[in-house]
Amino acid sequence: MFFEVQRGFHSPGHTQEQAENIIKYGELKPGAKVMDIPCGNGRLTLELASRGYNMTGVDITEPLMDIGRKRSDEMKLAVDWILSDMRKIDMENKFDAAFCMGGSFGFFDDAGNAAFVSAVARSLKPGGKFIFEAHIAESLLPKLSDRDWFEVDDIIVLDKRHYDLELGRIDSEWTLIRGNKFEKLDSSIRVYSYRELRRLLEDSGLKIFAAYDAKTMEKFEARSSLLFMIAEK
Repeated sequence: MFFEVQRGFHSPGHTQEQAENIIKYGELKPGAKVMDIPCGNGRLTLELASRGYNMTGVDITEPLMDIGRKRSDEMKLAVDWILSDMRKIDMENKFDAAFCMGGSFGFFDDAGNAAFVSAVARSLKPGGKFIFEAHIAESLLPKLSDRDWFEVDDIIVLDKRHYDLELGRIDSEWTLIRGNKFEKLDSSIRVYSYRELRRLLEDSGLKIFAAYDAKTMEKFEARSSLLFMIAEK
């Protein structure tokens, strides 16, 4: 059920809107070389490939990547699919831009997140952009509830959350329910303060180019929702 819930988060219209924001605010030129990391099932990889960008998708989850591969074959799109831990990509000065969307930033511990950002920075050409979404402590924590629920098609999702003060992480326990069947999943994500995030980027050789509210695309402020950030090498 998890893959179904994941697909349900992003409608075709939302995917198109995200792609347009990546292109516009990342200042992508036609035919630019772009990396989607992690790419999941390739929804954004394929959307940008269909618009003429030279796309590379990186992910460690092979069943999801297989969905993207199959769709790229059906759509006759040339995409470079790389099965890899996103902390361990080994490419230098290859891409005009890279992006990390859909709540994927902050999967690892601090050392792992630093390794990921450094790997992305190495892969970018000078002047290349790293575009990503992230929850920021200043805007998320005042609104955080310890329980929530929502529906994706015929699946009910119960979300039980705990914020770890020592590690700066939100640990979630998801229960997915469809009829009399259910699945339980655990997730954990690092929630950085804006200052911590800036330091993380700078330590990897990146500087903040621009920061927006992902919902309104207005300037990001403490009361904003999700951060949409562009960093530059």
